[in-house]
Amino acid sequence: YEGLGNAVLEALIHNCHVLSYDIPGPSYILKYGEYGKLFKVNDYKSIYNELTENKNFYFETKNFSEDKVYKLKKHLEQFKPLSFSSAFVGIINGIK
Repeated sequence: YEGLGNAVLEALIHNCHVLSYDIPGPSYILKYGEYGKLFKVNDYKSIYNELTENKNFYFETKNFSEDKVYKLKKHLEQFKPLSFSSAFVGIINGIK
């Protein structure tokens, strides 16, 4: 499992409909299901049903309210390399 969820971040940036296991990294990135569909680990039946019932694997941000688009962009800001590394440096400095 990918704990950080780089594939999830890339999919969101490209307006893909994200399906992921409900594990800490991807779950947090998807705001616990607000920006994508989460499944219990190894729940293959539910994943299969989602894939066969939902043929449109892209969502249009134009269908989101302006507020939701703004919140998604703000949420994704924390995962930019500079933001992420700055937060990490802050943690390290706090340990000293």
